[in-house]
Amino acid sequence: MRHQNACGGTANVTVTVGTTSASGCDITTSCVRTFTVLAAPEITFVCGEDMTTASCQTQAAIDAAYTAWVSTNGTVTGGCEATLTRAMDATPDHAAARRM
Repeated sequence: MRHQNACGGTANVTVTVGTTSASGCDITTSCVRTFTVLAAPEITFVCGEDMTTASCQTQAAIDAAYTAWVSTNGTVTGGCEATLTRAMDATPDHAAARRM
């Protein structure tokens, strides 16, 4: 029997039962049964929103706002135990606007 993917598939199993008797009245019967794993729920991904924040804040305030935004931006539902991984770039520099 072939193993199926945990996120969906089927396998057919044929079961045969037979008897042999001394009188020659052999009886054989069989049936086919199907084992089905339902397809995984569709994955839904919502990317989230861009963020703009005020200038002239401390670097600590920018860091906190950026970390909070990254950690809550984007959601995923469905699938087989789907997980969302966020990759962060470096925190924007609070002083960059002043240097322009």
